Amino acid sequence: MAALENGVLVEVETNTGVQQGTVRFIGRTQFAPDEWIGVELFTQSGKNDGSVGGIRYFSCSPGFGVFIKPLRVRPLVMNAKIRTLTNEVTTVQNILNESTGPQ
Repeated sequence: MAALENGVLVEVETNTGVQQGTVRFIGRTQFAPDEWIGVELFTQSGKNDGSVGGIRYFSCSPGFGVFIKPLRVRPLVMNAKIRTLTNEVTTVQNILNESTGPQ
């Protein structure tokens, strides 16, 4: 399973159901104790723009941001597939560069 880090695509359990988005923040906040995950949702079903109480934790359009406890966030399986494909493309690019020489 992919680790939670900035940029990872995730599913989150919100009060309105399961949503998908991108991790934009991981850490402690001023608004509540413990660690929180800031997620930019794919749809305008969030609660904020990445800021709470005048403190900016990340930036997104208004209504697309949410803060979720880590236990309610799951990386999407596609992250591992995307990472694997990216590595394969990089390998092919390196092979092509070596075979054609400097440009």
